[in-house]
Amino acid sequence: MLAMASIGFLWCSAAHAKGTGTGAPKAPCDVIDLMPEFWRAWDAGQGQPPPERVQTLRRRFLDAHIDLYRAALGDDHLTDKQLGNLVQLVGMAEAPMRRISKELPEVVCAEIPRLRRFGRFPTEHNIYIWPSLLTSDGTLRPIEGRLRSFLGPDVIAYVRPHAKSHRAFVDHELFHLLHSQENAEADVILKADVPPLYQTLWVEGLPTFFSRDQNPTAPLSEILASDTLEAQAAPRLAEWAAQLAARFDSTDEKDLKTYFWFRTEPGEVPVRVGYYVGMRVAQDVYETHGRDWKKMIALAGPALKEAVRRSLEKLSRK
Repeated sequence: MLAMASIGFLWCSAAHAKGTGTGAPKAPCDVIDLMPEFWRAWDAGQGQPPPERVQTLRRRFLDAHIDLYRAALGDDHLTDKQLGNLVQLVGMAEAPMRRISKELPEVVCAEIPRLRRFGRFPTEHNIYIWPSLLTSDGTLRPIEGRLRSFLGPDVIAYVRPHAKSHRAFVDHELFHLLHSQENAEADVILKADVPPLYQTLWVEGLPTFFSRDQNPTAPLSEILASDTLEAQAAPRLAEWAAQLAARFDSTDEKDLKTYFWFRTEPGEVPVRVGYYVGMRVAQDVYETHGRDWKKMIALAGPALKEAVRRSLEKLSRK
C-alpha cells in the first residue's frame, strides 16, 4: 500500500533551508517548471520493475536537482523508499498528474497579474512546479532568505484528481507570497517552524478567505481542498473555535498537527479544520475592517492578535 504518512500535510511550516538554484526551464511568468524533465525521466523507465524505476528517476531527475530538494525537503524525504512511494502513486494517478502538470503553469501565469492588484508580488524564481515526493500540494520554503512557493502535481493528483479548476488553489498559494512581501510580520510567521497558533490561523485563514472572495462561484470544496471539511466543520464551528481560542498562543507542534496538517488516520478533530475556522475568522475581520483587502494584508502586531481573539470568541458563541 502507498505510505500515505509520507504525504505529510498540505500546508507546511517552512523549515529553514540553504540557498540553491536550478537550471530548469521557466514559464513566461518566471515559474520554474520541473515537470517536463520529470516526465522525461519517468518515460525513460517504462517497463522497468519499481526498484529499477526508482534508480532511473534518481539518476535522470533527482540528482540534477538534489541541492534544491535538500534545501526544500531535507535528506529524510529523498530516500529510495520515498521515491518508491512516488512511483506507486504515479502508477495509479499518471493521467490526472500529467494533466495537472500541463495546466498549472498556465493558471499561475494568469493569476499573478490579478494578485498584483493587491500589492507587491515577487516573481524572480519564487514559484516552482515540481514533483513534491508526496510531501505537499502546495508549500512554502525560505531559500536564500526569501520565501518560495512549491506546487506539487503529485499530491494534487492524489487528493483532487477530478478538480475542474486550479484557480482557487493557486490564489491561496500565491497570496502567501504577496502577504510575505507586503507584511514583515507575516514573512516571519510564514518562515517559522511552529508560530503561535493564532498566527498560523491567520496566515492560513486569510489566503483561504481571499481565495473564496476572489472565486465566488467556486465550490467550497475547491476553496478548502476537501470534499468533506465544510460538512464536518460547519455544524460544530463554535466548538472548534473555542478549542482554538483555548490554545491561542500555543507553540506546541501537536496542536499544529491536530488543526492544520493533513493526515490519513481518523480523529475527533476534522482534518485541517483550522483552515475552515481560519477562513471564518478572516471573513469576520474583513467585515469589521471595511472590506478592505489592503488593510487585511497589512494587519499585524497587537491589532492582529486582538482581531483574531475577538473573532474566535464571537464564533465560539454561534
